[in-house]
Amino acid sequence: MVIIAAAQTRADQTINIVASGDSFVRQLDPSSNFGGAGNLCVAGANSVNGLGNLRGRFDSAIKFSTAAAVGAFNASFGAGGWTITSLQLQVYQVAAPENTFFPRGGGQFSIAWLSSDNWSEGTGTPNSPQPGSGNIITWTLLQSLVTGGVEHGMGVFTIAQADGAQTFSLGVDSWFLGDFAAGGDVTLHVLPQTDMLGFTFHSRDFSDPTEQPLLSVTAAAILYGDLNCDGVANTSDVGPFVLALVDPSGYAAAFPNCSVIRADMNRDGIIDGRDVQGFAAAMIGP
Repeated sequence: MVIIAAAQTRADQTINIVASGDSFVRQLDPSSNFGGAGNLCVAGANSVNGLGNLRGRFDSAIKFSTAAAVGAFNASFGAGGWTITSLQLQVYQVAAPENTFFPRGGGQFSIAWLSSDNWSEGTGTPNSPQPGSGNIITWTLLQSLVTGGVEHGMGVFTIAQADGAQTFSLGVDSWFLGDFAAGGDVTLHVLPQTDMLGFTFHSRDFSDPTEQPLLSVTAAAILYGDLNCDGVANTSDVGPFVLALVDPSGYAAAFPNCSVIRADMNRDGIIDGRDVQGFAAAMIGP
């Protein structure tokens, strides 16, 4: 499900994507599933609840379907002719959960893109956890997905105990962009960075849809020839263009927030010597 917002500028388009699956997992109960809970939780190994009882580590996984957003961006900018310029995760925090199952406490956490989407949220709850089997997510399955896949960090954030909406601006690298543009699912792994963190927020199963997790994505048309992604195509792009031409993997490592497609000056889907003339023309200008 997507919600198309008004364009920020003539060149930009923003789409809000509602989570299609989410769940927290708990290290102290590694084989249980909690995917039907109304809350998600991210907590450190020493987290405690409101009574001071140890609750241990919680991670959360959130899945978003990108198909409708990719279709909308392709319609606006041409197939593959766009890139993500802004990415924000929006959640609704519960500072002091009534259910003592959940810990509480401020601290730091990180958000990472996870390459594997081979999991389902399940139906377990804190009061009625369900055994995980197959691809139903549990602590054990999530660790397997992490170790068997690829994770790329998208930011580290600090949260205080405060009820209400929270927005986190995420970094976008070529791995996430490629996964998003494929038009399937993308998974975000939210994990603690401080031992006393107890960050609880509403899941997609919460009754109020305005308080469910939301991924806000802004895209703009690709500026071909702008290989260093500074918003202009000029002589400072010569070195990056040459690198993209002769060593695409080296370019991806040097410019992780850019897409090598910016070097495809003749739009034939291949980065090769036939793009040199177009790039040279872009440097000279109209």
